[in-house]
Amino acid sequence: MFCLTHTVKHERIGYNISHSVTFAQIPGMEDTHSIERGNMSVCSLYLQKTPTTVECYVRGFFDFNTQNA
Repeated sequence: MFCLTHTVKHERIGYNISHSVTFAQIPGMEDTHSIERGNMSVCSLYLQKTPTTVECYVRGFFDFNTQNA
C-alpha cells in the first residue's frame, strides 16, 4: 500500500506499508526446497524537503522461525 498527499503547509508526504500474509492454499517449501517462510512488517514515511530531496523514515521487523542451538 502506498499513499501520497499534501499537508496543510503544502508539503508532499507519503507512506508505504508492507505486511506478510499467509494463504492456506499455498503449500510450504520446507520439504522440497529447504526454504522456510518468515513474517515481516515494514512502514516507511516520506517527506519531500526540496524538489530533489526526500527524507525517508523506516521501521519494521522480520521474524524468521529459527531454533537457537
